[in-house]
Amino acid sequence: MTIKLINNKSSKCLWRKRWPELERGLFVIAIIGFIRSILSINASAAVISATSPLGPTHKCMTKDCQVERLELAASIIKFRDTSVKVCDNFHGHVCGKYKANDLENIPDITELMRDTYVDNLIDDDLATSNSKVNQLIGKIHKACMDESARGDKALDVLKNVIKNLGGWPILEGEAWKEADFDWIDFISNAKKAGYNINYFIDWKPQNQFDGQNHTLRFSLETPPSHFDSSMTEDTEIQKNVYSRYIANIAKLLEGKLDHPVKDLTDQYEFERKLDDLSPDHDSERTESMTIEELQKEFPSIDWNKFVDKTLLPFLDNDDTKPTLTVLNSTATKEAIKLIENTPKRVQANYAIWKIIQYTIPFLAGEFQEAREMFHSGVDYSDMPREEYCDGISRSYAKYAAVNLYLDQFESSQETIDKMIALIKQTMIDMINDSKKLSDEDKKAAVELLEGMDSTIGQSEKFTDPKELETFYAAAEVLEDNFLQTVLNMNVFKMLTENSNKIRSEIFQYSPMTTTDINIPENYLNHLYIPVKMIPSSLFDNNQPMYMNFGAAGSHIAREMFKSLAHLGRKWSDEGEELPGEQIDCFKNIGQNITNIDLKETVEAMVMEEGIAQYIGFRVAYAAYKQYVIQSGPELGLPELSQTPEQLFWISFSHSLCYAESDAPTLPPAVDKTLPNLIDDLTLIILKNVPEISADYDCPVGSRLNPEHKCSWW
Repeated sequence: MTIKLINNKSSKCLWRKRWPELERGLFVIAIIGFIRSILSINASAAVISATSPLGPTHKCMTKDCQVERLELAASIIKFRDTSVKVCDNFHGHVCGKYKANDLENIPDITELMRDTYVDNLIDDDLATSNSKVNQLIGKIHKACMDESARGDKALDVLKNVIKNLGGWPILEGEAWKEADFDWIDFISNAKKAGYNINYFIDWKPQNQFDGQNHTLRFSLETPPSHFDSSMTEDTEIQKNVYSRYIANIAKLLEGKLDHPVKDLTDQYEFERKLDDLSPDHDSERTESMTIEELQKEFPSIDWNKFVDKTLLPFLDNDDTKPTLTVLNSTATKEAIKLIENTPKRVQANYAIWKIIQYTIPFLAGEFQEAREMFHSGVDYSDMPREEYCDGISRSYAKYAAVNLYLDQFESSQETIDKMIALIKQTMIDMINDSKKLSDEDKKAAVELLEGMDSTIGQSEKFTDPKELETFYAAAEVLEDNFLQTVLNMNVFKMLTENSNKIRSEIFQYSPMTTTDINIPENYLNHLYIPVKMIPSSLFDNNQPMYMNFGAAGSHIAREMFKSLAHLGRKWSDEGEELPGEQIDCFKNIGQNITNIDLKETVEAMVMEEGIAQYIGFRVAYAAYKQYVIQSGPELGLPELSQTPEQLFWISFSHSLCYAESDAPTLPPAVDKTLPNLIDDLTLIILKNVPEISADYDCPVGSRLNPEHKCSWW
């Protein structure tokens, strides 16, 4: 079974995601990471060539393997620029013809295809699976698809919630009691009911890393958007359509509107003003703040009450002093001022409408007709039910969905485990053969490597189905009431995502990298392999192992080395690294760069990532050679004359061709004879690796084979 890529045509269902603080966790991308201080980059992921979980064979006898080899060869031919000489500009040769509009390389398509694969696994039959965690996915999906689960029971839930929250003034008219409404109490009670919506201001959990531990801090935010997501403009026409929609829903809730025009007008204006406050969330991020500091900064709010009501009930029982921050102080002050200057009746009309607005998709009959009429008025099309139900099932049971996905790729996991073991042993052999490491450093390095475990996914614990069952034990699904199921899952999701205890059991990828490019990462001497790497341009169990070792293997070896990077180096008491032949050689790689900022950036990244990638290349290459000794030689690729060894090197750069789309936004190359900075910086490490210049028979003195090379170990 093969997951096929979407045809290379534009697709209206795709959207571009922006990742403004992106520094990719591999050398070729890390070396252009300095532009984070200059401009924001759209993250680009390598193309996923998602194939069946059948295992590869060096003889390549299966149809899937043969198809993969053909597709891989075609992709290499498509992106390479044969007019560029390998020994002069390796990355330019491999990726010179890459086009940014090649759809198979767009990260959204990569993710869409993977989600589609999981969606094909999700159906109502999972509800009767032998696996309890798979049952959870199936039951959520079944309740979502069942029209009868959106009937009177769901409506009763909504009416009961509205009553418990003090009623909707627009329905109750003069009978509504203003004195009973408090917007802070409303937030607390609504969240307890499962309506985890940012109505006024509220907390959002964010990961923070202190160099040793990942913990949560809770960031105070204003609502990101307030109007119905289908409204694209603030025009008089859309205002009227929106207000008429609210009035129609109120009538369906058996309301007699005493003051409809004033209530609807005031509510709309409040929403509009809140919407105008949507801030640039990166502009004024504060450091962590105590409650006392919050009280001083925003004195009109009782912050002890606010934290007690809106945050503490949703944390671990022993988490009584959470770390707090404010995402945007200016926007928060304006929001608080707006709330305090707005009559309670308007606050309540708005907040209850947010509850109702969230609920309408889970109701049936006339409510759906009213919603469809509104969407027609603003020219909006709903997502198909099946697509929505697949997505919500994945979202609410995401760790279960990961396991369901990985279950389809057992042989891929076995191959990765074998690669890791072979790379680890190769690195140990290289350490023991080193003429530069002391015996003490060798012993320490071997102990670190032998103690290094690996996990495919974010949690070693959740690879155990029993642990997953325990984790999801509190997730309650009512198959005849989808709304209540959603509210239950919202509470479950809120409690688990706000839990520092659970956070400690789930690896959080570095905020300075992105798993969209499927990169392994070393955290506290534990190697984590992103699920997205299976399969991807870095690894595919149907492609030759020289491709897997060249791409995935080089990254795995680099991350392993990071646990050992301190060995063989010395520092002064002040923390300055002491000079030495190896260190000085790598430090001086950028000595000809005249731009001081660029020079310092390149030097820092060479020391942090470049040396690690240098070792990554050499270890992965030696490990592949050992693989050939154990398993026999592999076939090359059709229509390509390159040897498996040459294709090993091509695989690394080929998996990163998407970086070419960023090239026009970068500063010019240091070497003015090269077309862009990516090509220039790629050579910084490759030119020091003797195996690549030998495999391509590069003449001494060429860019890829300089007379003097840096070395390590």
